[in-house]
Amino acid sequence: PCDAVRRPMDELDALYASLTAMVNAAALTPLAAKLAARLGAVNQPRDRGLSDEPTPLLGGTAIFAGVLLAGAIWLPAGEETRAILGGAAVITAVGAIDDVFDIAPHWKLAGQFAAALIPVLAGVRVDNVTLPFLGALDLGDMGGPLTLLGIVAVMNVVNFSDGLDGLAAGVCMISAATFSIIAF
Repeated sequence: PCDAVRRPMDELDALYASLTAMVNAAALTPLAAKLAARLGAVNQPRDRGLSDEPTPLLGGTAIFAGVLLAGAIWLPAGEETRAILGGAAVITAVGAIDDVFDIAPHWKLAGQFAAALIPVLAGVRVDNVTLPFLGALDLGDMGGPLTLLGIVAVMNVVNFSDGLDGLAAGVCMISAATFSIIAF
């Protein structure tokens, strides 16, 4: 995987990358929980929560660290990969700051747009979509702005589903597994 000239990622590499990210995120989660407790980034029990005890936040930092390690080992080196990981770093930082300081919604939204803009400016964009029975629809110059809005929309869908302990993480895990099956 760390050859001087990287070959395209195959299905086995994708499986190894997923396992690397999962194992490392799971191993780092207790450390993130200890850091959260030390920083006071703890969610108190509430009516909609499943926990009767305070729940440490900052779990996104452990997930990001696992993904970053897997990406460094298994993803092809290139500007797009760096931009995707850079955008992920920005939104992880925004989430961590929000966990510690509870930042205002307009600042979170600004952070989401900044994070999404990084990969879009590097060329990560949806140029066309296929509509059932109609075929491909070329987005032309609107591909970049629509990709930016789409990434921000997905971030907010996850954020809005985060009212019940573990719901957002579970939805993301199911989505990731589904997209993996589709990609294979």
